[in-house]
Amino acid sequence: MGAGCSSALTQISQLQLEDRTMLYLNTTQELAILQLYSEEITKLLESIYENESLGKGFCSLLQAGHINNLRTLSDTKQLFSTQLWGDLFGSPLLKVLYETVLNFLKDVNENLHRCISLTSENVRTCSFGLVLQHIDKIMDLLDVTYVLNHLKKINKSYEHICSKLTESLKDVEKISLKKKIVIRTIPFFGKMACMDVLKALYDSSGSEFVESIQPGFLRIYEYQDAEREAPQSVVKFYPISVSACLNDITEGVIDVDLAWEDLPATGMKKCLWDILDQRSFNENPIVLRSYQKELARDAVSGKNCVVSAPTGSGKTIIAAHIVKEHILKRYGKSYYKVLFLVNSTPILVQQTSVINRFLEHKFQVGYTSGIQNDPVHILLETKDVLVCTPQIIVNLLWDAENGLNEGREPFSLSKFSLIIFDECHNTKKLSPYAELMQRYHSMKFTGRHNNLPQIVGLTASLGVGAKSKNLEEAVDHIVTTCAKLDCRIISQVKQNKSEMKDFVTQATDRIHKMEDSCHTRQQFLTIIKNFMILVEAKSRKLLEENDIDRNSLCVARLTDSQPFRIREVPCPTSEVYENFISCHLGLNIPESSIPGSVKKLITLYFEVLQSCCRAMDIHRNFSSSIALEALESDMEELLLSPELETLWKITSLNLKSSSTSSSQMIDRVVQLLESKSKQSADFRAIIFVKTRAGTMFLANILNNRAELKNNGIVSSALIGTNRQGTSEKINKSEQSEIIEKFTNGTSKVLVATSTAEEGLDILKCNLVIKYNYVTNEIAHVQRRGRGRAADAECVFITTCPLQQSREESNCMKEQLMSEALEYLQPHILERKVAIAVEDEIDSIRRRRALKAQRQKRNPSEIYTLCCSKCDKELCKSVDVKVYRENLYVVINPAILPNIKRSEIPEDVINENRYAGIANIYCKGSACGNELGKIHRIEEVDFPSLSAKAIIIKYVYANMEKREKKKKWSLICDLFQPSPLATYDFANMRKEAEKLSFNSRSLNDLVKFVSMS
Repeated sequence: MGAGCSSALTQISQLQLEDRTMLYLNTTQELAILQLYSEEITKLLESIYENESLGKGFCSLLQAGHINNLRTLSDTKQLFSTQLWGDLFGSPLLKVLYETVLNFLKDVNENLHRCISLTSENVRTCSFGLVLQHIDKIMDLLDVTYVLNHLKKINKSYEHICSKLTESLKDVEKISLKKKIVIRTIPFFGKMACMDVLKALYDSSGSEFVESIQPGFLRIYEYQDAEREAPQSVVKFYPISVSACLNDITEGVIDVDLAWEDLPATGMKKCLWDILDQRSFNENPIVLRSYQKELARDAVSGKNCVVSAPTGSGKTIIAAHIVKEHILKRYGKSYYKVLFLVNSTPILVQQTSVINRFLEHKFQVGYTSGIQNDPVHILLETKDVLVCTPQIIVNLLWDAENGLNEGREPFSLSKFSLIIFDECHNTKKLSPYAELMQRYHSMKFTGRHNNLPQIVGLTASLGVGAKSKNLEEAVDHIVTTCAKLDCRIISQVKQNKSEMKDFVTQATDRIHKMEDSCHTRQQFLTIIKNFMILVEAKSRKLLEENDIDRNSLCVARLTDSQPFRIREVPCPTSEVYENFISCHLGLNIPESSIPGSVKKLITLYFEVLQSCCRAMDIHRNFSSSIALEALESDMEELLLSPELETLWKITSLNLKSSSTSSSQMIDRVVQLLESKSKQSADFRAIIFVKTRAGTMFLANILNNRAELKNNGIVSSALIGTNRQGTSEKINKSEQSEIIEKFTNGTSKVLVATSTAEEGLDILKCNLVIKYNYVTNEIAHVQRRGRGRAADAECVFITTCPLQQSREESNCMKEQLMSEALEYLQPHILERKVAIAVEDEIDSIRRRRALKAQRQKRNPSEIYTLCCSKCDKELCKSVDVKVYRENLYVVINPAILPNIKRSEIPEDVINENRYAGIANIYCKGSACGNELGKIHRIEEVDFPSLSAKAIIIKYVYANMEKREKKKKWSLICDLFQPSPLATYDFANMRKEAEKLSFNSRSLNDLVKFVSMS
């Protein structure tokens, strides 16, 4: 590196300021900034020639062994570094080259790392991204001498920097390098520097170019230049002995011109709040037990850690203590802001209330579920602690990365000094927790932020994973979770176990295996099975009669090697059969190219079979009488063919004669509740059921049992608030009311879905019943943890051997988790997590590169999106845009006449802002397929199609292909929707208004005719 070049770099480095914001770059801009510093970077790459470990990060961008081979073939380190830099720019993983270079530089050259990171306030506010986006043309047009002379004339601060820069450039011979040095110095001149440089280009020979990248440039520049010259506000400093209200006082008064944005607004608000706040005398002290202090120790010392402790051990109070200590250590000394993340909206208010109870005397605690009137950025400015769901933060990050900041500084995770993940075991796959931590790992990898937040996870069980069968696999699962959270410490109670046992009750586990031997119940099942066999036969006959092409995708999957015969199907009463039916309805039939009329009928047959499966499941869990009611309801909704209608009437009569309300499992539940009632009149019980409908069924059954009525035992159903399109739904206030009734004893039994497993503050229970419902070892631990009373029992009731086997497997996995945690001593855990973090970063970079490759696909390839049930065309792939990375909407108003919308009740919308305002259904002939939802984005309604509701058609090798995908992330393997644009909002609003006007006109005409 030449002396002049090095001197220039030093000047820039000294001008760089540490900040909690940064400039978000697209790939073009990232590569541009690398090219601006290519000489310096190439020089530093020479160090890899002598120390191969320094190039470890670059190895994943090239073929295996490429760097070692290049080292062998290169005679000098200069040749090696030049060739390596060129090869890196030829890598198919260019998307992650910038962050890989930053990772390399943070250990090799701090000054260059700081310059390329672009984290100063000036970089963010001076439109430098515009220069990077058009770097090649600007390099062509830029005359170094002319630009520097132009800048010198603007103000004294420019003159000072230009003089230093001119001196540094004397020893630089290459014109291209001189241009690079000038361009990369632009942000450090000030907020107007980019506009000033563009003005220099405009005045020389680049007016047409400047106008193309910044329409109306001269008008904008003149306005901003005038603003720069004029003071925007005057601050008067008065002697403290004089009232500021006395306008005629002049002696001792100092006027200072300041732009309002230069004032630390948030800091001033905080200062005024502290002066006016009188609540500091009302502190509610946090008194921790010894085991709780042990659990909090690592987090309080500022380390990233996972706090793992049983349900009922007081993790939220421990978290409040961690937050309080974190703020007090930083109060008046350094920046602090805490983010407390909860995985679901039902526990937002509850967790906020607990934290507020201990911190409100001095600090501001707020929460948001995304539906409040106050924007999130206001809460971020005014609150010390923010409690929210992770998706809200993911959305803020997406807005910042895509330049949607509405004039505010870009948001990043460095906005926080501490982030707490409640129920942190949910940091897996592509969950919102995992998305946030991916951003964190990228920030840490590149070193663009020196202010990374501390990470603390809370959980009752880290789990061992669904596939873990031995200690090694269990250890790997726990290490992977810790790596995602960047936590090398698991805080557990080791020194105060006996004390914790005194306060945290462990319910005893029991399994009750029931035999369903009732003859009438078995007869009911036999009738349904016989009905299903007849329906299956009709589906086979339909294929034969229509002489369906043997090579049809649907037939190939439906039949075996013999023509037109459905392969041997599983037993209709098995779970495998339910999957068999779902697979055909969701994938095989929609993907087939059989004629529309045949497809409708074959779909109907499988929908009838699916309803029968659902009825048998209700029969297994409850009673045949309830199963019959559900089946009759389904059959009324289905448009049965005349032949099926006749068959169903006969079957229905037979089922009614075999219907009974008896159930051995329900009888056992009643016995257990009666027994607990005799032991204690003030007992409480929670019963976990698989489905929302199941909670309603069981609660109603129990409330109608005379044995329980006579003892005053009332049951209530508790379900989540975020499910739409079902008849079983409640809002938050109803949910809170149900929990309150359970707490005060109005109802003694809570029949709940998984909603009650995590987080919700539910009274100590004497009895926990898992009603023929098993998930994983984490839920196993959490459900049992609901039994917190001294005599608590946890009972699993089932008639299914497979469910019993799963429950026993969860018990073994719980033991396996204990062994894994015991094995992971601090030094072992730290070593394994360090390796796993590197793997996690590699995985993140691969996903980013893959996403970039998808975006480069040929946009001219057109795909047709059709209704999966009736094949009606809905839109083209070019009509689909993406909003905030994961919401795919249709921007072509032509879809509106083809869909029917059904408004979602307002209270449900308020509970879950991002779940849509209306359901949409296909208007195809006799179809009615539920297609998705209407989402209101910035006051404009956009249809969003569910991946499960559509079939994708396209032409490949002159043949029509049909594909069905389970989710949009898989559809993006076919085509990549572009981001939702401003024009899309305007166009959709305009066309929707036209449609609404035409509809109103037609209604008015109908009314007029009817009145006449």
